[in-house]
Amino acid sequence: MEHDRYGSNKALFVFGMCCLLLSVILIVFGFYISPYVMFGLQYDVPEFVIFWQTKLSNTSQYPQFATGLFMVAFFIIPGLLLGLIAHKISNHIDQSLLIEKKKEEDNSAMLASNNTVKVLSLTTKIIILAALLLIALFTVEWLISVPAPV
Repeated sequence: MEHDRYGSNKALFVFGMCCLLLSVILIVFGFYISPYVMFGLQYDVPEFVIFWQTKLSNTSQYPQFATGLFMVAFFIIPGLLLGLIAHKISNHIDQSLLIEKKKEEDNSAMLASNNTVKVLSLTTKIIILAALLLIALFTVEWLISVPAPV
């Protein structure tokens, strides 16, 4: 059964989930505003994006595409970094669970082999019983059947 990732390290798990959520939000928002700020396509973007692009264009004297590229990178690069942090946290939690699982496997290796033998013997018994039942059914049907008149 799958180990509980939340129960193993609550603070790290919650921090990783927050990083993942922020990463997805920042990357999606960066790609959402990119056609407007880089190419000037007209659609509904938040008002702060319009004001920020205007202010950047006026103060830095860069073209619209360059300021748009800066604005998109402002959202996507932190999103990628937060995604990397969430990935590292997830790997750390998985490694700690794997170490715990390996310790448990060493202790339960004998139990697993005994369980395997029990399961195989039970499966064999069920298959044999099903075959015997099928043979008995065909035998009863053969005995009950009326031969066709000649």
